[in-house]
Amino acid sequence: FPYGRILVVTSRKIGTAPWRNKARRRLKEIFRLNKLNERGLDCIIIMKKPGISCSYDQLEQIVCGALRNYTI
Repeated sequence: FPYGRILVVTSRKIGTAPWRNKARRRLKEIFRLNKLNERGLDCIIIMKKPGISCSYDQLEQIVCGALRNYTI
């Protein structure tokens, strides 16, 4: 694919459905707004319990920091 895709995995153990959905929406929006999909990367993010309590800015720093050096 010429564009990147993201898969967010959240387990039932980390919270209720609204919390898991909120985490998924936040991560997908970070991926889209930072144009990480334009790099052609396919990413799988496995959300753990501490990630649910992170703010949007904290999640953005974590995701962008982890993918900063990856290019195709």
